[in-house]
Amino acid sequence: MTGQLPNDESAGALVKYLLEKGLGGFPPLSSATDLADGYLIDQGFTSNDARVQALVKWEMAKNFTTGFITGLGGFVSLPVGVPSALVASWLIQARMAGAIARIYGHDLAAERVRTLILLSL
Repeated sequence: MTGQLPNDESAGALVKYLLEKGLGGFPPLSSATDLADGYLIDQGFTSNDARVQALVKWEMAKNFTTGFITGLGGFVSLPVGVPSALVASWLIQARMAGAIARIYGHDLAAERVRTLILLSL
């Protein structure tokens, strides 16, 4: 067998990393809570649905840009580019899902919410 399947420890470490960095923030991105709070205090939105729609649109642009940048190396950088693009995308998406959950009033520390965030990825 040429490829090795991830074991439970590496999968658990990935899940922990995604939740820790995705929800807690990582430079240059703020935490999911700070992201949500920025949208919640903006009185320009008529509803939480409008806030979420704007948030998703902006985060999708970030995700596209990240994918584009990691793909610039072409075929030569493919072995490094694909895994780094996946992790960056998952972190941005975890942050976005956490911010959406917070906008709708969910506690990001609750295990149920954290599990649903992971399932959304």
